[in-house]
Amino acid sequence: MRRPAAVVGFSWFFALLAGTFCPIGGTMALLFLCLAAGVVSLFVRPLRIVKVVPTALLTAAVAMGSICLATFLTVLPIQSLDGVNCRVEGIITDLPTPKGERMLYPVKVTSVDADGAPQEFNIFLSCRGQLPARTFDEISADVHFYTSGAKEEKGAYIAAYTLGDVQVKEAEVRPVYAFVVDARQKLMETNRETLSSDAAEVINGVLLGADDQIDPKIKQAFRDTGIAHLLAVSGAHISIFTNFVLMVLMRFKVNRRVAAVLAAGFAFGFMALTGFTPSVMRAGLMSIVYLLGLAARKKADSLNSLGLAAFLLTILNPFAVRDLGLIMSLMATLGMIVLSARMESWMIRPFANVKRGRRVINGIVATVAQSLSASLFLLPITIVVFERVSLISPVTNVLCMLPASIMMIASGVGSMLHSMGMLAFISNPCLLVAGLLAKYLIAVTGLLSGVPFAVISTSQGFVLVWLAGTILLFCLAFLLRKDVSLFQSCTALSAIVLMIGILSYQISMRGVTSIKVMNSENVLSAAVVRDGRAAVIGCGGSYNAAARIQNYLQDEEIRRLEMLVLPSMEEEFASGAQELLESFPVDMVLAPAEADLTALKAASPDTEFYPYDSADIRFWEGFDVTASRQGEESALRMEVGETEILLSTNNADVTFVQGSHPDVALLGKELPANFQKCTPDVALTPSGGLAPIYLAEREVESILVGEKTDLIIMTRGKGDVLIRRD
Repeated sequence: MRRPAAVVGFSWFFALLAGTFCPIGGTMALLFLCLAAGVVSLFVRPLRIVKVVPTALLTAAVAMGSICLATFLTVLPIQSLDGVNCRVEGIITDLPTPKGERMLYPVKVTSVDADGAPQEFNIFLSCRGQLPARTFDEISADVHFYTSGAKEEKGAYIAAYTLGDVQVKEAEVRPVYAFVVDARQKLMETNRETLSSDAAEVINGVLLGADDQIDPKIKQAFRDTGIAHLLAVSGAHISIFTNFVLMVLMRFKVNRRVAAVLAAGFAFGFMALTGFTPSVMRAGLMSIVYLLGLAARKKADSLNSLGLAAFLLTILNPFAVRDLGLIMSLMATLGMIVLSARMESWMIRPFANVKRGRRVINGIVATVAQSLSASLFLLPITIVVFERVSLISPVTNVLCMLPASIMMIASGVGSMLHSMGMLAFISNPCLLVAGLLAKYLIAVTGLLSGVPFAVISTSQGFVLVWLAGTILLFCLAFLLRKDVSLFQSCTALSAIVLMIGILSYQISMRGVTSIKVMNSENVLSAAVVRDGRAAVIGCGGSYNAAARIQNYLQDEEIRRLEMLVLPSMEEEFASGAQELLESFPVDMVLAPAEADLTALKAASPDTEFYPYDSADIRFWEGFDVTASRQGEESALRMEVGETEILLSTNNADVTFVQGSHPDVALLGKELPANFQKCTPDVALTPSGGLAPIYLAEREVESILVGEKTDLIIMTRGKGDVLIRRD
């Protein structure tokens, strides 16, 4: 067996990936199936001689067994605390993460005041505001446990939120890792003190993976242009830094083997500095194996190193395989190992006779080949998780990878020296260069993300058909093994088919009004789109309400929101309004007359604000809205041509639409007052309310809108209504 570590590592990893997303019963069935198949393969001589199949099957069986053991011995006992209120004591183990208006603290629980409860386990503790505490300080608080906030991939099988004040006790002795965390925080503060806010946060994201404070517009531009991987510290980052360290040490005449060992030590230190995230550990382990191979004068095999890293990262916690950053890091690296060299050789052939600028051409081709090979292996994840594909990614990577690499080194050296108060004549120029390059990245991604069709949504059915056809086409080309012109023809044909699909889709959707209905903690919001124009009604409920609305608008190629209507200023209808105004251009906001709009006006000074008690609004030709308020409740009637849609908050009085017959009604958890005076054909309600029961009594068809599955209403304004799940 040529690559035993690769066979064991990948079999282990992908078996865990399948097993952890199955119910425990399915995992046990897979365990016995793999075990039986593995044993049988030992008695089949050709398979036994090759060794790969028995090794892979038996490794998969052991992986399934580890999931079962972890579930029964660790996960289920901890999750038995779900819904329990009790007092806990614990230790803060890392820096907190902002989550809306709350802060999430990673805490190692040391004591639980509940009979029969486990006493030592990890949680993420949600607190209202930041605590006056440092890492590894002790805390005690009354909490409520809940499983919906668990992060099993990080070893936290349950979450909790505080029920009152949190008592903090300063740690008497702090471990070494606490000083590493302090160093990370010091580096981030140094960048914030010396650079503009946007540049500082981009550098903190690229250098340390701390992207939670980056402007949402900038973060989205990085995603749309296909370089969001720069904000997740991974193999490229560690490779850049370790190569820089090696180069500096070699320049100072340090023995090559000693330099390799020192660079390996630096890689471990960098892993600690970035918080030992799974994607960093995967890259760090591979880098350390490679560097120790240099020290021992042995060349490490890339696939073996990757397989070994995948195995070691998940052996203690099999649920770590669920970490999206780790999956993406592993798949991107696998793609570059398997495809990059071949793709580069194909792409360089047309330039075989070019003499001038050869190094530049080679660099561009290498960057594009690495970007494409990683993107191909990431494509299934991109489709399933993000539902978006960046077409501009190869161009952005060529324009940004070299500047980003220089920015990493300059910011790392500059912030480290500046935070230590040393050599300001070196640190200040380094930070200046890093800040300018960060602004360059922001400008390039902002410009390219605005290019038409820079990113396409896979929720549009034709995109998936195009992707499947393109993959099939290139597989056939690869099997035929003709010259490079065949691949060039496949690329051109694929681009033509994509453009035809986009134009056909746009033509078919002209004049169609699409209304996306979202359930955010049992409150419905609606985003209305037609022919490149958009309006939003309601933006509240869950912490990610604004992000969900913004993602839909971007999927529909909407660059500006014409109107935001807030039926109520209660948190369930308007909690995400400020975030949406900060991250997305909005022309006009319609809000209740008595509302305090100070914070919203500060968030978006260029937006016009109009108070209302009742109003008739023409959004655009053929789309009119009548709004009515009674106390704290609101109801709106939307007329799209001949199609009528009613949106009502809980207990709103809908007498103003008396005698009408709405095609669709969007309701809250309860029916509005006088609902019997306007019976709709169908009603959409949140899955957690009582409205469906009352609707059934009135013989009105109801459709539930779940927290994770939105609905889309489509109409041409002729009384025709199509409702589908998104």
